[in-house]
Amino acid sequence: MAGDPPLATCPQCGGQFSATYPLCPHCDAPIESPQIDRQLAELAIRLHMLTPEQARPLLDPAQGGAGERFLAAGVLSAKQLKFLRETLRFRAERAADTRFGTLAVERGWVTSEQVEAALKEQKQRYLQEHAELTVGDLLVASGALSAEQRDALLAEQHRRRQQADRPSGPEPRLEIAPDRTNASLQLHKDAPRFSYEQLVDLLAEYGVVHGLDEAALRGLADGSLPTGEPVVVARGHPPTPGEDGWVEYMFERHPLRAADQDDSVYIDYRDHGEIPQVTAETLLARRTPPKPGSEGIDISGYPLPPPTPREARLGLGKGVAFTEDGEGVVATIDGHPAVSATGMISVFPDYIIKGDLGNATGHVSFNGRVVVSGTVQAGFRVRCGELVAQEVEAADIETTGDVLIRGGVIGTHIRSGGSISARYLHHAHVEAMGDLLVAREVVESEVELSGAFHGERCTVLASRISARNGVWVKEVGSESSSPSAISVGIDDRVDHEAARLKLAIEQLQEQAAEQQRQIQEANHRLGKLELEIGKGAQLEDKARVKRREMVTKGVDTATLDQQISRLERMLFALFDEQEQLTSMVSSNSEALASGRTEQATLDAELAQLQAWSQDQEGRIYLEAKVLHVGTLVRAPAIQQRTTAERRQVRLDARNIRNPL
Repeated sequence: MAGDPPLATCPQCGGQFSATYPLCPHCDAPIESPQIDRQLAELAIRLHMLTPEQARPLLDPAQGGAGERFLAAGVLSAKQLKFLRETLRFRAERAADTRFGTLAVERGWVTSEQVEAALKEQKQRYLQEHAELTVGDLLVASGALSAEQRDALLAEQHRRRQQADRPSGPEPRLEIAPDRTNASLQLHKDAPRFSYEQLVDLLAEYGVVHGLDEAALRGLADGSLPTGEPVVVARGHPPTPGEDGWVEYMFERHPLRAADQDDSVYIDYRDHGEIPQVTAETLLARRTPPKPGSEGIDISGYPLPPPTPREARLGLGKGVAFTEDGEGVVATIDGHPAVSATGMISVFPDYIIKGDLGNATGHVSFNGRVVVSGTVQAGFRVRCGELVAQEVEAADIETTGDVLIRGGVIGTHIRSGGSISARYLHHAHVEAMGDLLVAREVVESEVELSGAFHGERCTVLASRISARNGVWVKEVGSESSSPSAISVGIDDRVDHEAARLKLAIEQLQEQAAEQQRQIQEANHRLGKLELEIGKGAQLEDKARVKRREMVTKGVDTATLDQQISRLERMLFALFDEQEQLTSMVSSNSEALASGRTEQATLDAELAQLQAWSQDQEGRIYLEAKVLHVGTLVRAPAIQQRTTAERRQVRLDARNIRNPL
């Protein structure tokens, strides 16, 4: 069995303890040494309390005290430092207790199973109660070991610590993998030889007690393995990742996907043979739940939990509903199924316009796919699920799905929840959750994409393009045009869309609050009207009874007739007010219910957008044959202009920080 690390003496109370303790077990005084500093920094980095860049300049290999330097520099709080020191002390105690258990098994006083059970209980009690119990005491409490046997083993451990004498000179260099699944030792060429037991002790000081490679350690000890090179001496095994949930779609998701459209290919948008069509009750998609992974174990014997697999999301658009079990989506109408860039599934009926969308059609608002064989003319507004058209001129387009334009987009604002395809953009403002494919040119336009910009044969002039998933372009700028700006890995589109949805939700909430106030006031007034009408009706009834009596007696009723006339006019006015208020309450109630439905839709859309944005990782990538002088290139935390013409540019996350 390997000997325990040598004893150290506390400078404050004079007590003796293992030299690997960061806190004195007798008085809790912090102990300073380069070895403990290194352990402290490694644990803080592993727990994401520090970064390597923060720790490195504060570690002095010649002396201890890094903990106080971390505290003074403000990179650790006093509470964090105390937690790290207590954790390291528990690790040192656990390593000593492991050796105690091994010694007890060697003596034949306990079984290895009893030691494992005691170690497990020790860990659970520490995690749950922060109780620092020794394995010896736990074995005595369970009856597996007598108090006399425990004390004899502790005395033997103490004797071994006092006798421990490592070779003088530089210690082996220990490298522990960030995920703590392996550790390597590198012996210095000129250092005295370490014994097998001393190497095991050295590993235990750093909590490396599981998966030791005995052959490698003995090879280092007897010289059969070379010095000066790292040798793996301990191996755990990493956790096995599970499988993320996924969605199986029962239809072709991209029958006319923008990125697949070639400029030379003619697409007959009137031919529905290429577009999938479904009937109501058709199953469109089904979600498969994630599969959990399995635990690994690190070189300290601690479990390594697998990453939590992600649930697949099913987003409901128009014309669809969940299956009874909530794991599938079915069509509720006949039409064309589609999936937006954020995963919203919809079914769109078709609205065919032969010729232009203009004066003959007016503005179009349709919850399906609008197919225009001609041009969407200037000044007209289109709100629909998908749009297919020959050309768009100075229009206002908003879709939940794809926009496919065979010709050009001129002076138009397009906001799309899917992808967009066009031959060229002139003076356009384009926002899309998916990709944009432009075959020829983008001139004096604004483009914001949550997807990618595909313009491998496209020239960009005096325009701004922001694409979260990268930009592929032939040429940006010219000698005579104003500079262009290219942003990659940045999602301006999602930020603006989320802000728009939040504003719309706030407006609906304000509108609902006002409608609710009006309904409450009207109901309050209606309650009073009922009383006033009741009183007026009673007065009129009494007056008419009295008039009949006066007529019978031959008394003049002119004054009473005037009173009855006034009461009738008052009642008519009250009834008219009652009718108006009742109508207003009814219309406001309907509007309130409609607004709540609309807000629920917007809430779901915002949640879907935010969840989708968090799940997606933007791609920092720019590829261009030519970048002209003055082109602005942006990426997260980076902004730089070209000072000279650049050719065959290819920038990614590795070189984007110094691209030009």
